Amino acid sequence: MSVLPRDKGVTYQTGFFHGIRGDFASAGDRYYGACPYPRVPPGEMRWEIAANANDYTGDLIQYNRWYRQAFVAWADASGKHHRFYYDLPDLSKVVAVDLPTSYFPSNTSTQTLVFGDAPWDHVTGGAGGGGPGSEQLKGLLRRLKVFTTRLSVADMVSEALSDDLVTASGASSIWYLNANPRPDDLTDKSGRGHHFRWLDDRFRANLYTGPG
Repeated sequence: MSVLPRDKGVTYQTGFFHGIRGDFASAGDRYYGACPYPRVPPGEMRWEIAANANDYTGDLIQYNRWYRQAFVAWADASGKHHRFYYDLPDLSKVVAVDLPTSYFPSNTSTQTLVFGDAPWDHVTGGAGGGGPGSEQLKGLLRRLKVFTTRLSVADMVSEALSDDLVTASGASSIWYLNANPRPDDLTDKSGRGHHFRWLDDRFRANLYTGPG
């Protein structure tokens, strides 16, 4: 995905989250996400991977500039692996988290995939009691692609930098595609029929119409 973050202060925000729809503390062994994360102290926002009830941080976030990003999760005999490339095509800008094979043993009945909002806030009132929408991302979000298989690093970078499907592996494993999501159009442009919907219609994003 591509994201242009705006300054919201030192506060929780959600970029991408895969886990239970509800209080994720009740399923703390089966979620992961990539977000802007507030470190207090010293009072700063950094890119992070959230997993296993921990926050693993990378560089400070720079506001009002585009980041081309990719999140990769896979499992093998050695464990469950997560990589968040937060400033592509620079591969050194990455947060890496490796967890044991026991992590994320299965999906829950309410497993969900969310961009730009925190599903638990709409059930529990938020980590700080902020309520629904309190951890929404502040910024621009576009070029959403979800794949069912782990792409090679080269193919991952190519897909992250393009609105279209540009690799054979990407085209064969695409699950969701919408390069320019709109408040009234979260439909899947890949042809696979995996249409997204708003988590809560009261907290839809606004349509951005300014310069790119």
